[in-house]
Amino acid sequence: MKLFKKIIEKAKPTQKLLAVRVEKGESRMYLGQVIAYNDELLILNAFNKYGHFDGQVILEFEHVEAIEFDDTFLRKVQHWIDYKAQIYEQNPTPSFLDSTLKDYEVILKKAKEVHKLIDFHLSTGVEGFGYILEVEESQFMVRLYNNYGEYEGFAVYEIFDLDTIKWDTPELRAVELMIDQQQSLGNGR
Repeated sequence: MKLFKKIIEKAKPTQKLLAVRVEKGESRMYLGQVIAYNDELLILNAFNKYGHFDGQVILEFEHVEAIEFDDTFLRKVQHWIDYKAQIYEQNPTPSFLDSTLKDYEVILKKAKEVHKLIDFHLSTGVEGFGYILEVEESQFMVRLYNNYGEYEGFAVYEIFDLDTIKWDTPELRAVELMIDQQQSLGNGR
């Protein structure tokens, strides 16, 4: 309990995001910033995994089984909180997304042209985030990133296998901002 309190004391003034795991019948995890605490209770401003405010949560210390801080997942949620205006703003629909659109190849070429991060899903079960590097005949090459904005390599896929392409979603914006931050620090590719 002493280390829990030490973490909470450090997190409260800086509004550091914590993940608090509670065991009471079933295991639950709450994400939040410390509002107040005492020997019996911990009170958090709670957030969901997309950085949306989710009310206040009051927890009994006797049921707290773990407190996590400063891990990759929490940094991602904090990123969603810090950049929510940019992530959730609604941009106008791109003009090329209209009834004249004939196939995925056009979208892939446009994504390459404007250097737009896309989310794609293939019929083979593969899905990912990436920047399109090449589109030739029936294939496309993509530079892949994970949902934390970390570079994962290159891949070539068949256009025929595409099930879905997502363009300009809040999750894509968050990943793109994380990629930009990684690159400004010299950590991205």
